[in-house]
Amino acid sequence: MSLLLQELKAVEAEIERLEARKRELYQLSVEAPENEKICEDYIASTLGEPELFKTIEYPIHIYGIAFTGEFCQSGRRHKPGRLVRVRPCEAEFEGQTFLGLYLGDYARSVGCSRNAKTGILQVYLIGHNPTIWIPSRQRIVYGCNSWWGPLETEEQLVAITNESIDGLWYVQAMKALLKGERGVEG
Repeated sequence: MSLLLQELKAVEAEIERLEARKRELYQLSVEAPENEKICEDYIASTLGEPELFKTIEYPIHIYGIAFTGEFCQSGRRHKPGRLVRVRPCEAEFEGQTFLGLYLGDYARSVGCSRNAKTGILQVYLIGHNPTIWIPSRQRIVYGCNSWWGPLETEEQLVAITNESIDGLWYVQAMKALLKGERGVEG
């Protein structure tokens, strides 16, 4: 074995020894008097777990795959099929407001995790977001990429303007936060 490889293995062993000591200190913190605790007990007990920061050793073995979650979570906000007005943020829509059809909250991504004890890979749907069909453009847009709202009356089918967006409480709050951080307007 080369000298460099020997030194690398020694460093890795020392890192593992230090990580074990760190976990031990977190475990001791749970039992320590209040004035000696490192952090809250629930955090210390989690950080004291030996499996928490274990690095993945390859190759890993997958003994099965399980899928969970719904592709569409309908009814969380509104019933699918409801008419909405929508102003997509993409430049191609040129700031226009459109009549849309709320389809439901659809998953935009997937996540996965592996159970180390069983070797089962769990695949699940995540990132559900309101999904809106714009018939006049033959396009689907997501709530996170648009300003939108349900239509209750025919009178509400008016354009979503920059002024109406700026009037929203959460837009005003964000501008106030940014103004405070930068010390400038807007």
